[in-house]
Amino acid sequence: MSISDVFHYKLVLKKDSFNGFVCEECGEMTVEEYGRIKDGKQVCIDCAGK
Repeated sequence: MSISDVFHYKLVLKKDSFNGFVCEECGEMTVEEYGRIKDGKQVCIDCAGK
């Protein structure tokens, strides 16, 4: 562990979004941020990997 002098740090917060969609392959609700496009369809990460 390393201990240093106190310093100022500018934290930029990211605005979270909980907008979602229904996966066009499995029908599971998915947060937009975790969605993928596969063969022109909006899909969840699991379906995108299949």
